[in-house]
Amino acid sequence: MSERSQYNISEFERDWPVHASPNEHSRYVAEGIQRIESQLILPGDDRWETAYGALAMGGAEASVLTEGDPGSGKTAFGNIVLGEVVRVDVASTDVAETLDGYIRPTDGKFNPGKLQLDEAQKIYLNEISHLRDTGPLHKYWDGKTASTNGSSHDLENVAIYATTNFADGKRAKFIDSALRSRFGITVLAGDNAGEVARALQGQDIADTRKAEAAKGGLLPPTKARKAIRETLETRHRLSRQAKEYITDTIENINDTELLLPISLSDRRISQGWQQAVRANRLVEGGIENVTPIKPEDLAKVAALSLGGLTSLNNATRSELQEQLGTMKLSSIEQAIIVRRAISAVAFRSVLQQKDFVKQGEDERIGHFMDNYAYAQAPNGRINDVVVSQLDKSGSGNTQKAGDHGKKSRIFGRRSK
Repeated sequence: MSERSQYNISEFERDWPVHASPNEHSRYVAEGIQRIESQLILPGDDRWETAYGALAMGGAEASVLTEGDPGSGKTAFGNIVLGEVVRVDVASTDVAETLDGYIRPTDGKFNPGKLQLDEAQKIYLNEISHLRDTGPLHKYWDGKTASTNGSSHDLENVAIYATTNFADGKRAKFIDSALRSRFGITVLAGDNAGEVARALQGQDIADTRKAEAAKGGLLPPTKARKAIRETLETRHRLSRQAKEYITDTIENINDTELLLPISLSDRRISQGWQQAVRANRLVEGGIENVTPIKPEDLAKVAALSLGGLTSLNNATRSELQEQLGTMKLSSIEQAIIVRRAISAVAFRSVLQQKDFVKQGEDERIGHFMDNYAYAQAPNGRINDVVVSQLDKSGSGNTQKAGDHGKKSRIFGRRSK
């Protein structure tokens, strides 16, 4: 292993055994989570823990994107988990050549790029929303190898983490759907800003946390990532009913008037969604068990997997603002509504399965959004407004799971 690779691997990563039992890998994951929680104030709904589990699995389908306002912990998480030394701070002037390296036309010498990919197979792109053209990044998902700085590198067990601020029409730009669909998990950051502020009040810990973050690196070595991922994929397979559920849920989302459509033809979305379930089971210590992935498992991580793939429909945004009593929905409020809407659709898509009882649905759907939207609601009325908007969407008959020939309708119009 190269000197740079050794430098990019922390003591915790070097100690992580490559050839270990599933339980031993689980023990290291649990210790990694403890280290993250000792340095960051997390929302308590396992979104960041699941993101860590995905990165510990490795593989392009388990890549993680975090989005939110500046100062919401996105970069700190990356520094702790991947290590600050591998971070690439993307600038608006960056292009493929400045990231990967290029030969200078003036003297023929090689100019190194920012992205120093090596045997550690860690890619950490900070503020990718600054990049004008995201096309050069696609190769890290689409191929088995990639060339940076004149060398070819294996991507089989790559851990990809990226951050983005909300688009502001200035430096931070909208990330195109083609790139967003490549991330298995999108974590919302900053919706727990209030509790973070309360926890930090009167504490002078910034310098301490900065020093701790600089020592970051909590991922398994590449061979251990492969062992963890293969164990999870072998022992946690998608059930037949769950395969139908994925299609049904995306169709149900697309059938609402609240959210913009999600592509049904992109297989990466399904693969990333499954990896999110496996990552969640990894952090819960369920790596060794043989347990099929069921619709209710997918529903619990739907907002994590699909939350970054859609946004509010402009036609309904003004109505939402009126119902919530605000002049303008902020970017974080819009992201919260999107994730709560997705979790609501995911829940009712589970109820479409004939094996599930629909009794007490209204109370249960609110509880489900509170637990599995991975987005804290600043307004107590958001759940009611989301369900009300979804109830108004479209018309038609209720669809049974797997019956794709009919118009999906899980939110029928309310009678006036």
